[in-house]
Formats: sequence, structure tokens, C-alpha cells
Amino acid sequence: MQSVRDVANYYRTHGGLQLLRHAFAQLSVLKRQEKKHDLVSILSQHFLDGGRELAFPHEPLVSIIICSRDGIRHLSALSAGIAAQAYRNFELIFVDNASADGSADYFIRRFPNAKVIRLDRNRGFAEANNIGYLAATGELIALLNNDTVPQDRWLSELVEALRANRKAACAVPKLLFNGYFSRITIDRAPDVLLSVSDLLKSLDYPKVFINGNEHGNRRDVEVFEETILHLPAQSSSLVFRFSSRSDSVTRVVMRRDGKTIFSGDIAGNSSARIEIDNAWNDACHWHRIINNAGSVERFPFEPADRGYGEVDRGQYDQIKTVDYLCGCAPLIRRSALDSELIFRPEFFAYFEDSELSLRLRRRKHTIMYVPTSVVLHTHSATANSNLDQRTYLIERNRLIFKYLRAPALLRRVVLARSAFSAEPAAAVVAHRFSRLRSLFSLAGSPEKLAEACRSAATRDALTLISAGLTPIRKERLRVCIYDEYWSSCGGGEAHALEFARHFSNSHTELTLASTSAIDTNRLSRLFDVDLKTAILLCKPDFCSADTRQFDLFINSTYQSTLVSQAKHSIFIVSFPSRNSHAAFRSSYFFAFNSEFTRQWSAKYWGAVNGMVIEPVVRLPFDPVDCSEKKNLIISVGRFSNRGHGKNQLRIARAFIESASRNPENDWQLVLAGTLDQTSREDVAYYQQIATLATDQAISLVEGGAREEIWSLYKKAKIYVHAAGLGVDSEKSPELSEHFGMTVAEAIEAKCFVIVHDSGNPPILVRRHGFGAAYKTEAELVENLQTAMKRFEASLPNELDGHGHRFSTKDFNERLSSALAAIGFDG
Repeated sequence: MQSVRDVANYYRTHGGLQLLRHAFAQLSVLKRQEKKHDLVSILSQHFLDGGRELAFPHEPLVSIIICSRDGIRHLSALSAGIAAQAYRNFELIFVDNASADGSADYFIRRFPNAKVIRLDRNRGFAEANNIGYLAATGELIALLNNDTVPQDRWLSELVEALRANRKAACAVPKLLFNGYFSRITIDRAPDVLLSVSDLLKSLDYPKVFINGNEHGNRRDVEVFEETILHLPAQSSSLVFRFSSRSDSVTRVVMRRDGKTIFSGDIAGNSSARIEIDNAWNDACHWHRIINNAGSVERFPFEPADRGYGEVDRGQYDQIKTVDYLCGCAPLIRRSALDSELIFRPEFFAYFEDSELSLRLRRRKHTIMYVPTSVVLHTHSATANSNLDQRTYLIERNRLIFKYLRAPALLRRVVLARSAFSAEPAAAVVAHRFSRLRSLFSLAGSPEKLAEACRSAATRDALTLISAGLTPIRKERLRVCIYDEYWSSCGGGEAHALEFARHFSNSHTELTLASTSAIDTNRLSRLFDVDLKTAILLCKPDFCSADTRQFDLFINSTYQSTLVSQAKHSIFIVSFPSRNSHAAFRSSYFFAFNSEFTRQWSAKYWGAVNGMVIEPVVRLPFDPVDCSEKKNLIISVGRFSNRGHGKNQLRIARAFIESASRNPENDWQLVLAGTLDQTSREDVAYYQQIATLATDQAISLVEGGAREEIWSLYKKAKIYVHAAGLGVDSEKSPELSEHFGMTVAEAIEAKCFVIVHDSGNPPILVRRHGFGAAYKTEAELVENLQTAMKRFEASLPNELDGHGHRFSTKDFNERLSSALAAIGFDG
């Protein structure tokens, strides 16, 4: 709850008293984390100033989706642009739309690690991107046309823009037409026409801009006084055909960069063909022409490319919020899409990006235009291969978009006017008002209006509207596991990842969420879990509203009080917060990690829905043979005496005392764990232990590899655990061991376990039936001495029947029961 909006909502829901209670709860959490904060800073900084944080304090993973249909001719330049990106944390997803030119094979050769999806038929731009999105795992989604050349800072500038503006759902670059253009001016006398058709035929890249407007309709145009053309550079000559409608001779003068390149006369009522060299050379001044500087709504319900056809002179070099995104190369925040797909599939191509913009804006998101991010675009390279289909799709989709964009009260007018505009010109002139009234009366039923339409595109649009547009919600169930402390890689995170394993199937979309960066490579390596398909959501101001988008929200954050608004919710309880509220308790089904945690939850919270789901213990070796165990005692835990300390110094003292009572024994003690080298207190504590261990049968293993720790479990006869020793477990139960993962691992490894009589470990010992519990350090000495004598020779044979108490099978059965209890079918 780090924004003013969240604080206000919290106040309205729970009142001022509960707001203060929550602040005190946050204060207690920070105190346990040894962070110095007072109540004032909690209320002012943690709540009110939270909005000043960056949206991404890390470098988020970007999924770049490229859809291609027979576009191999563009892929070399595209690949070079991708390889040159300054921002490197991205994955590539190439969706081949049933190409016949080997596009997919080429892309695999250039990027062997890319995800390549081959479609059996042309699904269209919209649906192909949706298919790519389902394979994407990034926090940010970049769409990139196959006929583009992204400049080296395309991605980094867009990511930075979204980092700086948390309200922005999307950032779009400046799009420039691929290639350079020359500026040619034509002076003429009256009644001269230029054949655009002949000029287009002579162009390798058929783009003609006359006085700032593109001319692609191949009709002759009248040449006005000082007509300005911008034409692409090419090695072959440009062909100009002028015709005169005058009876007299007409002079035509053509200039480039102020220099005359042609001057000649055209006889009356005749034509002249002129070839002009327009090859690249350093002597000429070349221009970049703008394709899109963000999209705006210039006319009601009509998106338009800002700056289209203008020379790029820096006139659009300011960051700006725009109305619409262009689907050519945008960067989209995944969380802004909620549970929906990117595009409506029925659009196929054209206006699908405008409809997405509409959805984002209706959710109060903004779209940012970022001019420092630049992409070169070979505009309409794919569409020009089928102009009839392009014209049909634009006309059809324009009407669908207008219908969605218009307020409900105006939709009937929009449909009638669109149907009227599609009428043949003669019919419109002859029966203008009567026809318009007739169409308006029919527009109350799009299906009936479709029957009266002569235009196939308009008729098909009305049919789609009448039938109801395709739902754009993802078919897969969305599961999110939220933990603010993934980076600690502790027992709580190991337990949460067991839930992740359960949902790593094709029927669910798994998201790992946090308020800070998530290192999935480290988590995968430490806990042997495959997180390649997991989606990451790192949001510093993650709040209750963010949970709505998920079908199942699992909160694993220690002592969190975040209210879930998801349809189904589970809270993994490591230990309950003393200061919870009714809204929090009623929003979850609680998965207690131990019987000890369940008992204290009942004391703090009263009756809540939940059950115990213990962590899984995964040992990477075959069943332990007790006859191979040594006279070895081990204890595993981080070397620290702060907070939830493991008390290795007390264990060492107790071992020395026990061993001194029987000097002839050959028992060894190994203390293994991690050490925070940045903490002076922890380093000093470790040195105390090392000093005490000098000349004793005690070894310290600091930062040992997981394999080395497993080997110790396998060899040891006795395991000692001292967390909770010296702590008043009634006053501070949270400082006791909540579950006891290392104790459970020792039980699985068939060790005799000696634990402090607090927290959950003694419950495990009683259930295990092979171990002992102590209350004081003196009792620990006695228990050690007794066990060392008892197991001097070997462990009892009946212990071979123990083990496998914390199996995957048991975990999945318990979790399945919990999911059934909340009605989640995943």
C-alpha cells in the first residue's frame, strides 16, 4: 500500500484506527528486519511518498514478439537491429504465420535461443501476436514488425520511459520510413499533370510524398506552383511523366537542394518523359520522413498518425502522452493488460492497435511517445502484396473500431453513417436524406442493417458486431505467487516454489510477483525448479488492486496484511501477524506451514479457513543406509546471533562439555551454514565460534555447496537444532522455529534429532518418534551425552523404516484438498 490512492481506499474500507494499526504492524515488521523507521516515516514515506519510486528498480525482462508472413527479405536488417540493442535483458519470440519462404529457419539460425512458433495457416497480425504473447514470460511486451530496423536505443529508451512513469501502460517510439528521401521541387505553368502511376512504377520503395501527403492511388495529380516532392533514394533512375492540358508550350523546372536538375518545355496537349538520377551521394541533402510520432484522434473516433509524411526536423522531439499506440514497435506493460490478450483476433490486421489503446485508456492508463527511441519502418511492406485485402480490412475494421469507440448513445448514428458512406455515389446524391433515415431506423439492429448494405466490408463488420465480438480473456487460468522476499532464498521461498511446481503445467499461466527484482536463475539453481515459463511481475507499489487480474493469488510474504481481491486466494502462513484485520482474514484460505503456526494463528486471528500444508523435503540421494553413518553430529543454519539465530556457539559449548565427560569418544561436530560477510556482527559471531573450535573436534563449513551439505546429512547420526534457545517463546513466538526445514531434512536423512522445546521442531520430533527435546543448555549437554553413548556403535535398525515424511505426494494431496475447498479447478 504505497500510493495515496491505496491509503485512501484503505481508510474508506477500514477507518482511521485500522489504518494506524496497519502502520504499527509495518513498523514492527521493519523493526524485525532491523530497519530504522518511525511511525511518521511509515505514514509519510512508506504510504505517501511511495509513488515517487521507479516502476522498475531493476532491468525487467522484455519479451520481443515478431510476427512474420513470407518476410525473409526483411529479416537480415531486422536481425542486425535486434543484435545491436543496448538493452540486453530480452527474449525473442518469432511467430511464423505459415510462411513459404523459410523465414522461421532463417531466424533460428540467427537467434538459436529464440522461441519459434510455426502456424499452420495465416492467422493474421492480431492473433499471431496473441499466440506469441501466450509464450512470453517478460514483465514488458515489445511488438516488432518484421519490416522494421530498430535503432540501438529503441528498447532501452522505452524501458526507461516506463521505469520513470508508473501510470504509463505503453511507450511508443518515433517511427521513420526506412531509407533517406530527397527533396525535389517542381515549378510549372498552368495545366500540367504529373503521372503518379509512372513515378511509382519506377520506385524500388513505392513511397511518394507530394506537399506532405502520400500519394499511392496512382492517379495523375496537378502540379501546383513550387510543388514539393520527397522521394526515396535508389540506384536506378526516377521516371517523371508530365502532360499538358494547355494549347501553349509549358515550361517545367525541377530543382533539388536549390540546384536545377531539369528544365524543359512541354508542347501543348502533349506529354514528356523525364528520367532523374536519385542515387545516394554525399553532395545532396537527404531527409528522414516521419511514419508515426504517436497516434492521435484528429476527427471523432478516427485515429491518425501524428507527423505522417513530414520531414523529421525535430518538431516531434518532446516526450508526450498520445491518444493511441501504433502496433509497429510498442513496449507494453504486461500488468496493464490485466487478464486479457493483446489484440482482438477478429481484427486480423489494422485498427487492432487502436482498439488496444482504447482498452488501456479506459483503465486510466496513459500511452507515452518517446522520440529518443527510433525505429525505421518499411511501411506496408507486407500489405502491399494484397491491396484488395488491405482495403477491405481497413474499411471493415474502421467501422468495428468506431462502434467500440463511440459512446453507447451514439453507436446507432455511427453505424448508420458508416453504412451510408459506403453507398455508391449516385445513390447517395439521388436519395440522400430518405436513405439516411432508412439506414438509421435499421441501425437499431446491426444484423438487419447488414442485410441492407451493398459494401462487403461494411456488411461483414455489422455481422461481427451483431454476433458479438470475441472475448479477449486468456483461456489459461492465471496463478500468481507473491513474495516480497524472493531474494532471501530461504525456507519460506523454498516452500512457495513447491506451489509453483504444482502449477507449472499447460493449463495455468504462472506469475511470480514481488516489489523488487526476482532472480529466477538463482532460485532455479538453489531449489532445482524450472522457472523458464514463469512470468515475472516486479512492481514496487504492488497493492490489493493488482491481485484482481489473477484467477488464483497466493501470498507467501512473511506477515503480510495485503488484502486479496482475486477470485480465489491462498495465504502461505510462516507465522501470523499480530495486527491483522477482518478484510485480510476473510480474503484468504490459509495454508499453515506447520501445526505450530496453525496454533498461533488461532490465538491471534480466531477461527479462519485453512489447513496445514507442510513443506516438501527433497534429498538428492538414494535412501540412506544407516550402517554407513559416522559418529558425526551436525547443525545447519546461517551463522548469526541476530533475530532468528541458530545458536551455533551454544551448540559448540554443549558439545565440548559432553565430549569432556567421555574423553575416549571419537565424535565430531560440524557446524555448516552461510555467513553474511557484510555484517560485522555476524562475522564477529563466526569468529567467536571459530576461536572456541580451535583444538576441538569441531569443524566449520561456511558457504558450503548444497551437495556438501547433503553429504553431511547422509553421514551424520545426530542432528542438533538450537533456534529458540534463550528466547521466551510465549512472549516472542515469532522468534521460535516456525517449521524447521533443516530438522525435517535431518529426519528425512534418518538422523537422531535433538531440538529446543519451542516452535514446531518438538512437534516434528514427537511425530517422528526418534529424537529428543530440551529446554536449557544444561539439558542439551545431557541429551548430547546420552545420544553419543547410545549411538556409539550404530543407529538402530528400525530407523530404516523412517523417512519420506515430507514427500511431494503428501504435499500435492494437501494442496489439492485446499484448492477444492476454495473451488479452484486448476
